[in-house]
Amino acid sequence: MNSFVSYLRDVKLALTNNEDTPTIKLAMGNTSGDMDSIVGALGMGYYLTLKNKELWTPVVNCRKEDLKLKTEIYCHLIDDCKLSMDDMLFWDELVQLKPKVSEIAIIDHNLLDEAQAEALGDNAHSKVTYIYDHHFDNKFYPESQLKHADIRFIGSAASILVLLMK
Repeated sequence: MNSFVSYLRDVKLALTNNEDTPTIKLAMGNTSGDMDSIVGALGMGYYLTLKNKELWTPVVNCRKEDLKLKTEIYCHLIDDCKLSMDDMLFWDELVQLKPKVSEIAIIDHNLLDEAQAEALGDNAHSKVTYIYDHHFDNKFYPESQLKHADIRFIGSAASILVLLMK
């Protein structure tokens, strides 16, 4: 894996070019699909892939067609960062592919949205193993389930990720 863009392409190819139902480790931000959640999920997936030496799949937590409506985020990812929408995996694409999820890492929230947990199926809440968040801690997931959690009041969840990467 030579670059972040290569990583995104590899992740998407692993999902879409698989005849069997793939099993993935999922990195996701909250349902608002704001800058912190989207950039955080992309960065967290890459970070966990490099750190754990196993492929983590980041999802942009909005429908693909809706990203263009989020002008600030769209311009940052596409124009500034030179990413392609086709290289990123969006929530609607993930749901359509119906992969098996073995583990979930969440950023910019500390409790899976119920509708999304249901869509992920197979007791998704029990698969949350990483949490990076800057909101009030709901304390929903037992410490014994988590491999790592960093929940603290700070400017953004992505800031926590940056501190981990130092």
